[in-house]
Amino acid sequence: MKSYGTTDSGVHDPSAYTQYREDIKVKEKDPDERVLTPVVPEVEQEPEFDPMDYAETTVHDLIIGSDYFRASAVERDIDPTNTADIRYKRLLADITDEYLDQPENKAFFVENYGEEAYHAIRLLGTAPYALSQQQYMTEARARNETPGKHAKETVIAFNHTMLKLIEANPGKELTDLVSEIDKIAVGFDKDAKGTAHNALLDIAYGVRTEYTFWQVVDYAARSNPNYKIRHGSEDEDSRGIDFIVTLPDGTELKIDVKSSETGVREKVENDQVQIVDGAVYGKTKDGQYVYYLQLDEDSYFRGTFNLEMGAKIRLRASILQQLQKMAAL
Repeated sequence: MKSYGTTDSGVHDPSAYTQYREDIKVKEKDPDERVLTPVVPEVEQEPEFDPMDYAETTVHDLIIGSDYFRASAVERDIDPTNTADIRYKRLLADITDEYLDQPENKAFFVENYGEEAYHAIRLLGTAPYALSQQQYMTEARARNETPGKHAKETVIAFNHTMLKLIEANPGKELTDLVSEIDKIAVGFDKDAKGTAHNALLDIAYGVRTEYTFWQVVDYAARSNPNYKIRHGSEDEDSRGIDFIVTLPDGTELKIDVKSSETGVREKVENDQVQIVDGAVYGKTKDGQYVYYLQLDEDSYFRGTFNLEMGAKIRLRASILQQLQKMAAL
């Protein structure tokens, strides 16, 4: 059979594709009827660039596969093949951050592959260690112990990276992101599959809750510049401050956004907890505000991190009213 797209000598010839208009295949349907079906050649499509696939390859080949990584492992007396070792995970996180923090490397990745790919490399490179620290924090709290500062700082930095990735691609499917991080985190330590996955879900839903609050207040501020919102710095975040919202009268609210009502009640005394229009909030003794808003998955997100425009409009008035009530506590 003739191969469309090549000459008789086998040389690639794009114009040869037009010949399918003249060549037809005769298919017997019944003795009295013949159906003529054009033979349409299959044309290979260039695969679409996937930032997460690119990031995974970069982490494995460029960072883990580097002489610098192996030498650093030997220097710290770490087996460079034992990916389940907590020291290995920390080394990978440290070298990933060190590599990406160099201005020339950031410029290269952002200019050539985009913001999402740059943040995805950091997210995947730091995920195994950050998830182990998230799990440690969960277990410490279950024992009524206060998690160490290093663990909190590690998880906060990971949350910030995920938030930056989502800001670069708000339409990212939450389940897709979780499975993509799972793939590398679980690949490092199969024994930690369940705990790593649960830790990742806690972080992903927490980040989406924060991003939802940001989207609504930022949207309100665009139409009413008397409202302002900014992200807490890493230092503020380490003290539980996710956002600083400025109200029209100049009042500043330092807000810790939670992904559950339990999260609010853990920080605010029960008699100080307010429940209004689906929101649960309160004020701590040190003057910080803690906030949670129950949102229906299908109505507001459709599986992504991004709020539908209609949802932003519906939530704008109620959240601004809640902010005013919080200021009066």
